[in-house]
Amino acid sequence: NFIECVKSGKKYVYNTSKSHDSYDSENPAIMLIPSAGQKISTILDMLDVNLDNIAVYNASGSLVAASKYSNAKTAIGTGYKIQLLSGTTVTDEIYICLRGDVNGDGKINVSDVNSLSSLVDSNTVSSQILAIQYAGDINIDGKTNVSDVNSLNVSI
Repeated sequence: NFIECVKSGKKYVYNTSKSHDSYDSENPAIMLIPSAGQKISTILDMLDVNLDNIAVYNASGSLVAASKYSNAKTAIGTGYKIQLLSGTTVTDEIYICLRGDVNGDGKINVSDVNSLSSLVDSNTVSSQILAIQYAGDINIDGKTNVSDVNSLNVSI
């Protein structure tokens, strides 16, 4: 099983079937999901892991699922974090990115334009912010700027 991800600013294919011994908490994977409305269960189906050993957090940092079956129908959005666990030890983290979903609600609408405008003016950096920046890079030029705000506004 492979999913498209971004790490250190470069796209790569994440092999969900192999052991991830080189977990880097400072540089987690960012999973690019193809469309709005994806459910937690759909995303977790893409990961070939023991689904009893996961934790899913929303963009606000609240735990929303501790297994594939808890809150399975909840839509997932940018900034959600999936932790793969061995017991209570985090073995990997994957942040979710839905291009255009800048506010992390799993939808693409005018609220995202406002969030993107604020992001363009921000200098904050974190793993979650990197996922949001990828989501806000509407024209896919590697930058999040006013051009992306205009493109997102036009596309809504």
